[in-house]
Amino acid sequence: MTAGVIGLALHRATGPVPNSLSTLGTLALVPLVAAIYVAARRSDRLARWLSGVPLAVASTTAMLVLAVVGGWLPAATFHRFGLPSLWGSWPFALIGLIVATNLAATIGRRIVPLTYRNVLFLCSHLGLLVVLVGGTLSSVLLDRRSLTLQEGVANRIAVGEDGSLRELPFAATLREFTLENFPPTLAYVRVVPGKEDLDVTAGSALLKTDLVEAIGPVRVRVLEYLPKAVDVDGEWRPIPWKTAVPAARILVEGSFGRAEGWVSCGGLESNRAILRLGEHDAIAMPPPNPRRFRSVLEVERQGRTEKVEVEVNRPANVAGLQLYQLSYDERMGTASETSVIEVVEDRGVPVVYAGIALLLAGAALHLFEGTKRSKEGSR
Repeated sequence: MTAGVIGLALHRATGPVPNSLSTLGTLALVPLVAAIYVAARRSDRLARWLSGVPLAVASTTAMLVLAVVGGWLPAATFHRFGLPSLWGSWPFALIGLIVATNLAATIGRRIVPLTYRNVLFLCSHLGLLVVLVGGTLSSVLLDRRSLTLQEGVANRIAVGEDGSLRELPFAATLREFTLENFPPTLAYVRVVPGKEDLDVTAGSALLKTDLVEAIGPVRVRVLEYLPKAVDVDGEWRPIPWKTAVPAARILVEGSFGRAEGWVSCGGLESNRAILRLGEHDAIAMPPPNPRRFRSVLEVERQGRTEKVEVEVNRPANVAGLQLYQLSYDERMGTASETSVIEVVEDRGVPVVYAGIALLLAGAALHLFEGTKRSKEGSR
């Protein structure tokens, strides 16, 4: 509670936690001093409190609660307080500092004498501390940049959020960009006199021929669905162009009577088409949602060229950097010849892996020790 109150006061006074190595180094002095103090004066009352179970339970519980809150609340909640997320707030940083201090103090208490049992204990606690330090390093050292690629043009300059430039250790050329969309849906649109915004009732079914769906006060039947079509003198024709758009011929029934016609979301080659049901009502087709987009890159590094595929949720690793599919030219849609790749370097990951390795080593040693004692007890 005290750490939370102090953290809120610091936030009001200074804003979010400064994301810098100097800040991290200053905060890291606290666990280090605690470990040295407890190792030197184990019987001291303060030393027992710093390395005690009550502090461990209270601090980890508070951190768990904040982690749940930070993961549950939308990011916009924290933006109102000038925070990108809860993880950059002083309350979370101070409670994390208390957890780290407790772990360091506990390690200081058990590091001497370095017996086998103490080594078992240290592996798990030191592993947790190293993971915590690695996660903090990641937040400070994480480097995110965007690499904009035009088809057939090599580029090795990535741009940061602050506009800074970084030359990558490789040159990437976009060879192919593929965008696949879900089939679109329909929507009932009503213009309410005196109201600026339209009243829109969205359908939920993905379009296909012979689909029947009730949308708002009307019943819609899809007579013909064309995934890729172009408007030719008021008639929609199936054409497999990259710039073609989905279109559907529909029959609508309601209190107004019946209406039949074409609807489409429109695109580069064709205008949007809506089916009017009266003076204030219409059926429209919202733009379809992307299902899958993928970039095929040619990467040149140290005189060697390789083919790399980057897809949403399927990053590629090149020269220790993670490449993620980030965006494309939304105006061009499926005909986009531009792909935006996010280049991420996380230098804290090796530290996290080292901590996990310690935790696994500690778990294996504990399991071996337990098995050994079980066998000795059964004799």
